[in-house]
Amino acid sequence: MRLFFAGLSILFFLFMVNAVSAEKGPEITVLAFQKEKISFVNTDLSVRVSEIASLDPNFPGNELRTFQGAFIGDLVGKDVESVTLLSEDQYMAFFPMDFVREKGGLLAWSENGRPISRARGGPLKVIFEKKEKLHPSVNAWYVRALVPGKGQGVPLRLMKGDAVYPVSGDGVSESGMVFRHMLVPVPKGYRHTSPGHVGKQELRGFIVEDLLKSKGLSFDALTFKALAGRDLRLERNEVEGKEIFLFSHKDGVPLSVPCGGPWFLWVPPQQYPQLAERLPNPDTLFFIHEIVLE
Repeated sequence: MRLFFAGLSILFFLFMVNAVSAEKGPEITVLAFQKEKISFVNTDLSVRVSEIASLDPNFPGNELRTFQGAFIGDLVGKDVESVTLLSEDQYMAFFPMDFVREKGGLLAWSENGRPISRARGGPLKVIFEKKEKLHPSVNAWYVRALVPGKGQGVPLRLMKGDAVYPVSGDGVSESGMVFRHMLVPVPKGYRHTSPGHVGKQELRGFIVEDLLKSKGLSFDALTFKALAGRDLRLERNEVEGKEIFLFSHKDGVPLSVPCGGPWFLWVPPQQYPQLAERLPNPDTLFFIHEIVLE
């Protein structure tokens, strides 16, 4: 099946933790991509509550601690082969589902009967029941999004008022696409498998200003919306006349979420150093799925 259709059918789970208590789990907002429609459903994870005893490898000590949460394997379909977890600081963790189920991967919100503090990675973090031979980096903190699969080929949504202008995330021959041969920025985090080729690669995408002009869209400001991490708002004078890139493909293949997709923004740091410093990674904002125009 073409990546376009696979990407459009993938469910993205966007976690926004509103409240945590010992009796009730966090309320979760589920974001589902189906074609160009996005729906939001709030759900309470306490209906899937489980409890494990484990050591936290990020903190010294030999005392087992009790964690309460929801097993990741209970949150995705049985046919899902991999999962990507995204944190509010744009940290990512990518695992095969067989690995997650074997090791007992849990999205935890309670530790020894108390809500997990931010200092210990809360309010929602990953902990594994079977931690042997696992690197501490597997325990993602501040989790905000869970992506079944790799999230490739998802369309970019340009929003202006009530109007939506989708941009295909699958095709490599869209009008106005540009490419650059460069060292590809990648989000920090844990990947159970190697990200692949190391060195310069071909990135394809659009210059932001040219993309908006091709759709006949004017704006005074625009906001780049990410699946996880803070949004980025730019004024018109920060975009006009600048080669600011929005990439969707690497070596001819749609960007996966573990590689920063489905879209990421890149600002050439030598050309626009002050603007590049505003991006969190720096010079790159990963996991973009929507741009809102004012």
